[in-house]
Amino acid sequence: WMLIKKDIPDEVKEMTKMLKKQFKNLQYAMGDKKSKKAEKFTQEYLQFGVDNPGIRNELYYQIIKQLTENPDPESVKKGYDVLALCLRTFLPSDDFVDYLVMWIRTHPDLNDEVTLYTSALHQKQFEEEETKQVPALSNLRKDIRALKEEGSRFSIPIGAFTGPSNEKHQSIDVRKFNQQFVTRGNLL
Repeated sequence: WMLIKKDIPDEVKEMTKMLKKQFKNLQYAMGDKKSKKAEKFTQEYLQFGVDNPGIRNELYYQIIKQLTENPDPESVKKGYDVLALCLRTFLPSDDFVDYLVMWIRTHPDLNDEVTLYTSALHQKQFEEEETKQVPALSNLRKDIRALKEEGSRFSIPIGAFTGPSNEKHQSIDVRKFNQQFVTRGNLL
């Protein structure tokens, strides 16, 4: 069956048009298309995500597409900046969160950074109010720098032992500790 263009609902045509515009905004924000107004395009991209919760996953897919195997280090750096800004501004759907976290973990930025992005996501998940208006990019970047410098209480490093932490227990062998629980029939 071939779908004839006139049979496509107007809403689908309009959404396709808007998503193509957002993809161009992303390309401008990342420097893949040249513009002196990259910040304006970044702001528009973020606001579109805030205003359209039903298609936020598509915006994250666009970022993933632009970052995957991108040969331009400057574009990659800017792309991860847009990713961090998105993660501090709006969440993907619950069904998409695990995929996004796994993609981030398997595709760290140029500095092998992962925790910054997962922390931004987790911090946003615990916020009580949803963003209605995108804050100034400088304020969002300030929040992201703070996450990078101070860490986040919302993310635990992969492989971290979260058991006793006082001096008496600092020398504990995690494997033995975990094995004791399995041996006693307790599952971790």
